[in-house]
Amino acid sequence: MRILLRFTAPLLLTAFLVGCVGAYAKAVQRGDSFAAAGDWAAAVAAYEEAVQLDPTDPEAKIKIKAVRKRQSAQYLSKATALEQRGELANALA
Repeated sequence: MRILLRFTAPLLLTAFLVGCVGAYAKAVQRGDSFAAAGDWAAAVAAYEEAVQLDPTDPEAKIKIKAVRKRQSAQYLSKATALEQRGELANALA
């Protein structure tokens, strides 16, 4: 029995870790797809899922910040255009 545990425990641990890495990578890929489509909220949600799966990997955290920066730039651009057209109320909404 000890011999069986000695060999199966590392295999099970490896399988578990590979599964976690796979789930992390899939969450990041989903975030990338959403970000490319301009779906900022869904991108952030997918990246936050990745952070939950592996809080030590900085990739998803960096991507969350990048998406929020792009989203902010898009909102600013839209508000500026509305303001220039004299639609101040819409620019502030």
